Amino acid sequence: MQVNWKTYKITGENEEGIAELFAEYVRKEQLQFHGVRSALYLLTNAAGSDSSIKFWGNALEHSPRFANPNIFPWTLANATAGYLARQFSIEGPNYTLVSSILDVNDILEIYELEKAELQLESAMLIVWECQEENALTVNVQFGYFG
Repeated sequence: MQVNWKTYKITGENEEGIAELFAEYVRKEQLQFHGVRSALYLLTNAAGSDSSIKFWGNALEHSPRFANPNIFPWTLANATAGYLARQFSIEGPNYTLVSSILDVNDILEIYELEKAELQLESAMLIVWECQEENALTVNVQFGYFG
């Protein structure tokens, strides 16, 4: 199976902002997604970690009762995949795999198993590698079947 991969390096203040920038890059590709016949597979080493640290730091500073609730949804590893699925109306399978070893074959294997069974017409495959430099940086590999 041949996938044309694009790679982006995105730096931002938070995971939500990085996901928004990535969605803008994908929109420029003018790809077609097909609701329940589309899937999203995201493989990450640490999605949600940066937001978790900020959320709990804020809770320690202001008490858990007054911690910033806007950060909380992004503390979950699957927040990025959920956000992207909503942006592109992907209503089929939506997976987030968290692993210290980012092997794209892990998500390709799941896609191959589901493609025929669910009659998928399109799929977004993403490797979301978080790095902490001076700011949050994510190396994103993006593949599309459609």
